Amino acid sequence: MPLASSLLANTSFWRRKKMEISDETAPSTTIAQEFDAQRDSRFVNLPEDVHLAIIAFFDEGSIPRLIRTCKYLQHALEPILYRHLILVGGERYLRSGLLHGTLSARPDLIPYIYTYHGPIIPPHYVTGSSRQAVIERAKNLRTRGRNLYDSGRAARVVGIFLQAVNIRDLYFTDGHRWIDDPARWDRLQDAVSNMNLDKLVLEIEGFPTYVAPVLRAQPNLTDLTIKHGSIRLGGLVESDIPKLVSLKSTLGHAALIVPGRPVENLHLIWVTSEQRLDESWFKQLALSTGPIREFTMTLHSPSNDDLVRDTLRMIRSYLPSMEHLTLKVRGGISAAVLLEEIPAFQHLRRLHFLEACLLGSVVSTSTEQSTSSPSIAWPTPMDQSQRREVINSIVDINRQFRAACPGLVDIRWTAYDL
Repeated sequence: MPLASSLLANTSFWRRKKMEISDETAPSTTIAQEFDAQRDSRFVNLPEDVHLAIIAFFDEGSIPRLIRTCKYLQHALEPILYRHLILVGGERYLRSGLLHGTLSARPDLIPYIYTYHGPIIPPHYVTGSSRQAVIERAKNLRTRGRNLYDSGRAARVVGIFLQAVNIRDLYFTDGHRWIDDPARWDRLQDAVSNMNLDKLVLEIEGFPTYVAPVLRAQPNLTDLTIKHGSIRLGGLVESDIPKLVSLKSTLGHAALIVPGRPVENLHLIWVTSEQRLDESWFKQLALSTGPIREFTMTLHSPSNDDLVRDTLRMIRSYLPSMEHLTLKVRGGISAAVLLEEIPAFQHLRRLHFLEACLLGSVVSTSTEQSTSSPSIAWPTPMDQSQRREVINSIVDINRQFRAACPGLVDIRWTAYDL
């Protein structure tokens, strides 16, 4: 890409970032009023688009260093740096305590936060500690009954989230029972209720947890993920979460949430208790006012032809507007069953098979030669003969899919690791 075009593209991206944080509830100040002393700086006097074009080429680690160079850049970049906080895995999780300490000391940064994915209670992190020592401390926090509430850290965290009224995307990753433990977390529940969430992930460990009151407080929620089977939906009424469009949950949870809501994107999470699919639950999915157009699920016993055939027929029968179907196979699946059932999906445009290995021969109905390789993600290296055999079978079945489904424009495969 020419340099001018690249600058323009990156400038547009960062201008959108700046516009995102300039909503009614975000802190508002005027750079020129606060930094009169820097007006003579040639860099400061460059147009803002030029600043943003330059910053667009910086990696994530460079922005904090750049912020420390002058007050102008600190003011301009801190809203961007703190807007999306993803503290999941590795050093980000281990250092989340440092971030919480910064937010406690600098509460003016808290209203900038739009996304928070991270722990409620971060692990202790001591500067200079070895990585292994920090990891061991983090493990201990998870195994000693979570008796962390008297340490003062819980109170500090609650204080942060009470001020984080601009969060729109929330995911507490450490599984604390913050919903059904009001004696310890009532103020945190109040804080979440005061947020106007677009996206929420619920992952709560331990005893059954009833989440209807939390969902009822989020009338603008459009994207919900329920990751733990102990979550209960008793008390949820039809007027709760009326704008829900995207749902990721077990089939049982989906059967309770989908009816009467405009769900268009449904991703079913595999659980062992749902190995035998209940057709009555699929009937409930048909009650979406969306309707559901994008559907993802894991096939149970993919080598069982009858079960796969029945599953595909239930999907087709109760989700007739399906346009994008993703099947996580995790094993071998019959090519004959797929060729029998997939063409019956009348509106299918995108078809993805994850961790799939075709079983049985594919009888080609065409003598045309493929001019390009199919879209396949390979899990491990294969020798050339193995890879060629997989490619040939997928090329043949893709050709037959497209001949039978004229609207099908995207077919992708992730090869199964044999």
